[in-house]
Amino acid sequence: MPGLIFTYTTQHAYVANTGGAKIRSTNILKSGKSCSIGSWLYVAYFYYGGGGSVQEAMENGGIQKISVIDRESMNIIYGLFYQECTVVWGE
Repeated sequence: MPGLIFTYTTQHAYVANTGGAKIRSTNILKSGKSCSIGSWLYVAYFYYGGGGSVQEAMENGGIQKISVIDRESMNIIYGLFYQECTVVWGE
């Protein structure tokens, strides 16, 4: 989500295909995050696009059962720096 100076948004995400991970009614004990970052200024030197997956967020947080999947977006100076994250909550 582009912003002129700074934009930060969070939202609940519905993911139909989570790569085998099932969303369940479980306790929220911990969270895991997976991000991709980049910049339109130095695309070849400053870009990590492999992040943002539900599976990677589960692994980063040590989560076996998912309760909630959220999304975070941050944008500075209309894309000079941007970050997209998937946040998984569960046990």
